[in-house]
Order: sequence, then C-alpha cells, then structure tokens
Amino acid sequence: MVDEGVDLTGNRVEGEVKFNVGIAGNPNAEPLELELLKIERKVRLGVDFIQTQCVFDIELAKNFLKEIKKFNTPVLMGICPIKSIGMMKWYIEKCPGGIKIPREIQKRLVEARRQRGKEAVLEESIRISAELIKELRKTTNAAGAHIMAIGFEYVIPKIVKYSQT
Repeated sequence: MVDEGVDLTGNRVEGEVKFNVGIAGNPNAEPLELELLKIERKVRLGVDFIQTQCVFDIELAKNFLKEIKKFNTPVLMGICPIKSIGMMKWYIEKCPGGIKIPREIQKRLVEARRQRGKEAVLEESIRISAELIKELRKTTNAAGAHIMAIGFEYVIPKIVKYSQT
C-alpha cells in the first residue's frame, strides 16, 4: 500500500496512503551488539520509528537508547503491566527473546501479592509502569511509550494518569 498504492488484492487505494513503517528492537537482547546490528540494517532500509520489546529495567532502557541514538530514529519503549506472579515468571523464564525484570520489581510484585492479594499485583504493576514512563520522560530521549496490556487494556488510562502526576 505504501509503495504502490494498492491493497493486498491489487485494488487501487483511493487517496493518499499514509503509513508509518516501524521495526522492533529488544533492549533485553544478549548480546546487545547483535541486536544493534539487526536494527541498523533495518534502519538503513528506511523506517519511521523503533518500538521495543517490554522493558522493566530503567538502566537497561537508558543504555539501549544511548546505543541507538546514532540511528536518529524515534523510539517507543515497550511498557508491559503485569497481571499476576505467573505472568511475571513467564516473562522471565519463557518469553521469546528474554525479558529482564529487576529483583526490586519482582520483590514489589511478590510482596503486593503476599500482603494484599492477587488484585494487588496488577495495582502495583500499574504504579511500576507509570514510574518507568516518568523516568523515561525525565531522563531519556525516548519518543514515547507503547503500553502493552493485551487483554486488560482498561489499565492504560490509569497508567497514563499516574505517569503524569
């Protein structure tokens, strides 16, 4: 559609077709150098933005943003609220590409569950997500955040609100 002005079946699309082409990046990747090479190759092909995998470690996010600054491409950092301790464990142990969740955040979520019950995990995660967004806004050149709350999108307005206070 972008290059030829036609849809998937070859029909001409009326009017101007405007899309932004984005790529994925993983701040959690090990080794990061290999991920940077992949991003660089894609950026050279022409992209409008980079959107990252979930990030929970602010220092890891800052390092990633510092490393890809040379590509001069806007970056949306992936923010993923966590619904349960099981979801947190899945991110750490089984998520393709690996997600690093700092021990401090793990402890906050486990403690919320222990002290206040299952629902408290999501509430604490909402606060953690908002804190990450605040810190990214304050200390980095990130263009924004992509909040990934698949299946429980209702938390997004709360995260946005808390991140602005």
